[in-house]
Amino acid sequence: MSSMNTGEKATRGLQEDLNQLREDLSALRGDVSNMASDVFGVAREGFNGATETMKAKGSEVAEKLEEQVQEHPLMTIGIAFGVGLLVGALVRRR
Repeated sequence: MSSMNTGEKATRGLQEDLNQLREDLSALRGDVSNMASDVFGVAREGFNGATETMKAKGSEVAEKLEEQVQEHPLMTIGIAFGVGLLVGALVRRR
């Protein structure tokens, strides 16, 4: 009878260990999910910040370009003509 009690105790201990393992895995799954959400949130904020910075820089460059075109219209036409010739020569080669 002593061996049955030992076997039952071992079975109960194993069952308790399995239950504890299930609880720990469930908690771990929740922690990993929260960490992933935090990482994606930080990445999203960084991306949004970079997008806003790029928009601001793009607007700034466009304004400066517009000012240069208004200040030097003939030079702008000459540059555009030269770029057109260069692109045309490259396209014709292929």
